[in-house]
Amino acid sequence: MNKLQYGVLAFGLILFTVLYFGFSNVPPQQAEINEARVINQEETDVNALRRLADKELSVDDLVEVHNIERKLQKDVAEEEKIALLKSLSGNWYKLKRYGLAGFYAQRIAETENTADAWSIAGTSYASGVISTKDKAEKSYCFNRAIKAFENASSLEPDNINHQVNLALCYVENPLENQPMKGISLLLDLLEKNPDSVPVLTNLGRLAIRTGQFDKAVERLAKAKSLEPKNANVTLLLSEAYNGLGKKEEALAYLEEYKQLNEIAAK
Repeated sequence: MNKLQYGVLAFGLILFTVLYFGFSNVPPQQAEINEARVINQEETDVNALRRLADKELSVDDLVEVHNIERKLQKDVAEEEKIALLKSLSGNWYKLKRYGLAGFYAQRIAETENTADAWSIAGTSYASGVISTKDKAEKSYCFNRAIKAFENASSLEPDNINHQVNLALCYVENPLENQPMKGISLLLDLLEKNPDSVPVLTNLGRLAIRTGQFDKAVERLAKAKSLEPKNANVTLLLSEAYNGLGKKEEALAYLEEYKQLNEIAAK
């Protein structure tokens, strides 16, 4: 898979004071209290997600998670700790507990500080943004997904995939005061990168979602011309033509999609 916290605002205001004025007027004792509040808020949120998982999942589902957690409690080398965190994140992801999967992926990213690690954390959280119905958990995942993809993009500014993923987070969870921010970000990316297949593909997919099938075909046909063997683009083209009522074209692209998958499986 090509793959922050409640309290960020308080931390951000303190950081702004330090950067803008060159010093902090927060007393050391108060700074420690503020930091503790941020950490406690984070832990409370994670614990809430964990309590819900313990309540809703079976003992058999949680056996592997408990085994990994026991190993993490021991004094282990950093390399082994990272491996255990990856395993823990992966297990939570398989159990579709994306907030928890993202939390442990984020811990890895904070240690490794690579674009790939932040992208994986963002992708884990983004899965929660898409799938969860609970508003609190969706907000938890959304805030952290945004931060993770921003970090990935800052480390790899030329990798457009991080910027696309960031835009898609806003698409899946529109802001009340900027409901079109995600689409605007994608259109800005398209203007700067007119031959970007990821941008064209996602704009085409979103056009299908909103019933703009002509626009979808236009975007996806260009993506197809740039990457003729892209199976995902081919399937989306089939959906777009089906939406237009052009069954013959839709079936042709569907057959091509199947062939591309068969070739990829060999």
